[in-house]
Amino acid sequence: PPPPPPPPPPPHTALRGIGRKFYKFLQICQKYSLCKTLWAYVRIPHHRATSIIVANDVIINLVKSARIHVLKGRFLIGESDASNRQRTRKTEITLADNAQLTLYGDVILYEGVGVRITEGAKLSIGDHTYINRSASIDCTQEITIGDYCAISDNVQILDSDFHPITYNGETSTMSKPVHIGNYVWIGRSAIILKGVTIGDGAIVGAGSVVTRDVPARYLVAGNPARVIKENVEWE
Repeated sequence: PPPPPPPPPPPHTALRGIGRKFYKFLQICQKYSLCKTLWAYVRIPHHRATSIIVANDVIINLVKSARIHVLKGRFLIGESDASNRQRTRKTEITLADNAQLTLYGDVILYEGVGVRITEGAKLSIGDHTYINRSASIDCTQEITIGDYCAISDNVQILDSDFHPITYNGETSTMSKPVHIGNYVWIGRSAIILKGVTIGDGAIVGAGSVVTRDVPARYLVAGNPARVIKENVEWE
């Protein structure tokens, strides 16, 4: 008997020319929200060469006095390798009165990232920095994140205790700025607390709780985080 016919090619390989481009366009429409992307272009100040792309499951709460400044590069909100049906958490950006979010280049916020900036607070993120799935940033005063930083899944960055704490009759400062330098890698589920400065090229181990400054090119880990190695490099 003659051999069985070969299986039909998948739809995307069978399409040619305009049909194939239209198929890719439909895939993009399923993943990203055209309406939210157009709203972002109108509502968010940005350089004319900047692209702002917003996924379908993104929530942006932006009051009139709040500002998001995209100075250059690409701002991708809600990126994910999973299909829409497989997504478990929404990406949410909330800015209160007079809050500011400034982006200095290509920045990616992945699925489930939460960014909350309270009244009058400032958050800045540098070029080629990404914040991975389900990470959260709570900014009540000031948080700066440098260029080429890798913020892993479930990382929490906070510049406040959110409640005043009294020791021996003295009340501590509730909020202090957080500064993260360039080329910093923060491992999965690490927590960065108020008043911390992390130097350029430093590495924070997974699950660490950082309560003190981390010098440049140091590897720290543990709870509370302690110095493990010096003069480290990562790619």
